[in-house]
Amino acid sequence: MTPQTPTPKKRRLTADSPNGVSPTKITPSTTTCSTFQPWDRPAFLQRLATFQPRYDWPERYPELNPVLCSRYGWTNVAKATLQCSVCPAKLRIDDNALQSFKPVQTPGEDRLQVMLQTYNAQLRSAHHGTCPWRRANCEPGVYRPHMKTSTEVFKDYLQFLDSFPRQSDCYPAVTHPLTDDEYANLQNQVLDRLPKLYLSNTSEIKEESDSKPLSPTVDACPTPSTTVSSPSPVPAEKN
Repeated sequence: MTPQTPTPKKRRLTADSPNGVSPTKITPSTTTCSTFQPWDRPAFLQRLATFQPRYDWPERYPELNPVLCSRYGWTNVAKATLQCSVCPAKLRIDDNALQSFKPVQTPGEDRLQVMLQTYNAQLRSAHHGTCPWRRANCEPGVYRPHMKTSTEVFKDYLQFLDSFPRQSDCYPAVTHPLTDDEYANLQNQVLDRLPKLYLSNTSEIKEESDSKPLSPTVDACPTPSTTVSSPSPVPAEKN
């Protein structure tokens, strides 16, 4: 009996070496973003939020940190597994192989570094040929918070003020135990103690500043005069 040749759908790619890691076609997940907007910070943060502790992503390696993977359009959908947010491509990371390698000091013999560099290059090349993430990615500054201009801050402040209710009925009434005479007496005492500068718009302050000339400035610490005054005459004694 002739063995049946496996169809392409039944073939499974193995990763015996770093170069053997290849993307796998899958059905796109419904939880991923299907639009290509590398400038969109909320979309970037949405991809970054998929890197959860339950998936145990090997984020200890700078070449595969979640921020870098999210910048290239990847989302974390399973343990050590990335999925593109646009094309149906997956990239599986052999974390066991990464942990089995120990970094060495001799250049060219560090198999761990070679494997990490291969995975890092596949963050771009593992996308499908027509996927836009192969040609562009998010700028490094997409992870930084947006610094608003003074115009934007002022606009937000006006919107914040508009959020307050404008009708006086929305505010509770303020009550006090004083009678009308006691309240008027207290108000007059307070107004008498305030400087006239703060009461210029009241009827009790007369507009005298425009009619009166400015008084000369008096030095708080006058310099002692050096002029010697003549002694006053002594009255003559009467005999």
